[in-house]
Amino acid sequence: MEYFIGVDATCTIRLILSGRLTFKDHVLMAKLVKQVVTDKLNRVVIDLSALEFIDSVGLGMLIVLAEEVHKFGGRFTIENQRGQVARVFITVQFDKFLKFL
Repeated sequence: MEYFIGVDATCTIRLILSGRLTFKDHVLMAKLVKQVVTDKLNRVVIDLSALEFIDSVGLGMLIVLAEEVHKFGGRFTIENQRGQVARVFITVQFDKFLKFL
């Protein structure tokens, strides 16, 4: 997985993920979670438009990130899922799960 992080004037962090999000990325994602939690930005947007593949561990990492953002009162959004990633989200009803975090 590769990523790009941008922060705007409204304290929104945009995290653009690309490639494959799998178990091998858990150390990198843990660092990203720590950075987001440390910065305590108002809103976190995860852009998956360039993500080609996600496995169950990748889903779990997104859940951990969402939980950490919600702990400090931030808003968490995932957008632009497509292809295999969108199919996985639909299959596991990921959108319904995140509404309850």
